[in-house]
Amino acid sequence: MLLSLAIERAVLDGDGYDEGRRGDDGMGLGGFDLRAEFERDCELWLPAERREFWSRTIAVAFSTKWPRTGNVSAVGAFRAALHAIAGVGDLADGLQAAISIGGDTGTVAAIAGSLLGALYGAEAVTMAKWRDVLHGWPGLDAEGLEQLALEAADRPRSD
Repeated sequence: MLLSLAIERAVLDGDGYDEGRRGDDGMGLGGFDLRAEFERDCELWLPAERREFWSRTIAVAFSTKWPRTGNVSAVGAFRAALHAIAGVGDLADGLQAAISIGGDTGTVAAIAGSLLGALYGAEAVTMAKWRDVLHGWPGLDAEGLEQLALEAADRPRSD
């Protein structure tokens, strides 16, 4: 739930891609404070008995002394993905950091990629080879996936 809320907020409030932008304080991405958004969502949406656990999980993820172990569970992969993207300047750096963490890199990179994509937008996928191999079910290419996302968000295409 927290991931979905963060993605929604990043899409609606994020700045989109900016070629030279770097993470500002390690907590936000280009002015979008991902940690603050997670903390806010904990308060708004989680039962009181779960808030402390998730607040600690998020704090550890954004810590510079994060232990690089235990990312094979859903919570561990979520924490690893947050740690990987904290303070990065672009989508490629964030994905590289997620893959470099080790452990369940596929899950960590998928979670990190969903947040990075929401924050930076499709235009952040600048390398043509990335777009050429992007595909989804049922046989959608990058353009088809973009159209599906726009339909889900109920927004017209900006061609």
